[in-house]
Amino acid sequence: MDSSIDNTVIKKRSFLKMLELYITVIFFVLAGARHFITPEHYIRMMPNYLPAHSFLVYTSGFFAILGGIGLMIPRLRSFSAWGLMSLLLAVLPANIYLYTHN
Repeated sequence: MDSSIDNTVIKKRSFLKMLELYITVIFFVLAGARHFITPEHYIRMMPNYLPAHSFLVYTSGFFAILGGIGLMIPRLRSFSAWGLMSLLLAVLPANIYLYTHN
């Protein structure tokens, strides 16, 4: 009796873990793609003190897509996760600028 309950719990946890992974992948790939589809939106977010706004927008979009895809590859998952966390930290100034300058 206990083992069937344990298996059900394990299957639910495994399902939720995969669902979270797929949602995260979709989020980063779509967010990265939007950097190429509507770059002007992201360029407006850039603080004036950062150079080469277009280059930075396209570069961050590329790495968001790359990191999202990397999450799907088990051998690259940890590296991609760290890369995406670094990317989020790198774009933090733009998000703060957007929040403070509307």
